[in-house]
Amino acid sequence: MTARLERDAARPYPRETALLRCDALALSVRVALERIVPALARAAAAFVAAGAWRSFGYARAGDHARERFGRSGRWLRDLALLGAAFE
Repeated sequence: MTARLERDAARPYPRETALLRCDALALSVRVALERIVPALARAAAAFVAAGAWRSFGYARAGDHARERFGRSGRWLRDLALLGAAFE
């Protein structure tokens, strides 16, 4: 009986296990996002430099970013500036 209690005490609760798995998943998503930022920034810089939103029928980069990317025009401009700084 004592061995069983010791074994059960050493095992984390299911909720703790689930929280640890969620934390590990969140960290892996964050690492993945950090890895793609440089490539995304360079693509945004090329997109803005070429004025490519006009090819899609948009008058302004902000309109294109909001409609197509679900992001603000400022996000696109900031990302393009970051990409230009990488060059």
